Formats: sequence, C-alpha cells, structure tokens
Amino acid sequence: ISEIYGFLISTWIGTQTHQKKTLAAPATWIEDFRVKLIGLADQIQTVKQMTELAKWEGNIRGKWPIEEYQALIEAELQMISGLAQLGGALGHLEDGWRITFLHSTHVLHPNFIGDVISIFGLVANSLRTGEPMHEVLPSTLLERLFYHRHKSFLSPNSDKKDMVDLEEMQSIDYMFYCTGLVAVYHLLQGLDELHRITKQLVGEVPLKGFDQWKNEYQRVHTLT
Repeated sequence: ISEIYGFLISTWIGTQTHQKKTLAAPATWIEDFRVKLIGLADQIQTVKQMTELAKWEGNIRGKWPIEEYQALIEAELQMISGLAQLGGALGHLEDGWRITFLHSTHVLHPNFIGDVISIFGLVANSLRTGEPMHEVLPSTLLERLFYHRHKSFLSPNSDKKDMVDLEEMQSIDYMFYCTGLVAVYHLLQGLDELHRITKQLVGEVPLKGFDQWKNEYQRVHTLT
C-alpha cells in the first residue's frame, strides 16, 4: 500500500507535464497504477481467505486474535478504495491544473509526506517482527497535518499561490482535485486504523510522563 501511495504522490507532485493522454491512449502511469492496484487487491483478498482458514488451526500459545487481523484486512481494503479514488482523480486532472494546485494543500507538504511514509514503515515493521510501537508516535496523522498547516507559509516574493479563486473553484478540474484530497483523507483514516490495531497486537513502548508534558507544552505554546 505504501508503495502505491508513494507512486501516486510522486505522480501528483511532478512539476513536469506527463505524456499527453487521450481516451484512446491514456498516460503511461495510469496503466502502471492499474496493474499495481489490481495486484495489491488480489494479495489482500488472498490474505483475507487465509485468515478465515487460520482461525480453525490449533495454537499452542492460546487464542489467536482473529478479530484484530480481520480489522486489519478491512482497513487495508478501505485504503485500496482510497487509492483507486486518488488515482482516478489524478487521471482526470489536467497537468496544468495539477501543477497550479500543488501549493494549495498541506497534504503535499514535504514533511507531511515524510510523516505518512514513516508511519507506513513503522507499522509494517512491527507487524513483520512483532516489535512494540512507541507511545510517542502520533495517534492520528490529521494532527500532523494541522501542525504543518500552522508552520507553513508562502514567501511574500513567491510566484506560487496557496489560495484558489472563484473561477478555479467552479472548474471541473477543481472537482477532481478535491476528490483527490478526499481520497487522501480516507487513506489517512485507514492508516491511523492500521496503526491503532497494530499497537493492540504488538503492544506499546511507554514514555513515562509524556502525555502530561505534551498537554502542558501545547497549553503554553498554543496561540489564542
């Protein structure tokens, strides 16, 4: 899932126009995306079937957490839906509009993209190795998104724009752009759910006093 997310984000933030696409000859990345997505969906469906069979096998270590693993699979299926929605939106968005809107959302903030990829990697590693996850990791990526939103401003001399005017909002391309944003939010919700379930399965590494310090820090440093 993280590989396809990275593939789509790379396509979204590219500053060069892609191969000209028509109904008869779509952009080359679209076919690559379709192959990747179908392959991923097949893998998850296979895992779903194996999970259903595994619950009937004996386990000397006690009851197998079937409910958590089923929830993991459902979250992954939700994320596949988000990936399909995002890919469809980018496939319809003209390159000129795509580049124009690059600075209009903090979903594409470089540090936020790094946050998302990091959580993907940490969740995957914990599921593979059984290593507990650290308590200090953000419980929701929306928290990180809002953080980057308040820490990022365009330079006064920049020729880029972070606001969308009325004419742009009324365009069909803006609709596809918004569809892409909604798809990303669905992906984030799915990843947050994967993170939560993974912590239930492998446990957490606590940091004593962290929650109290975090609340105190936010209280002192939050602008009113």
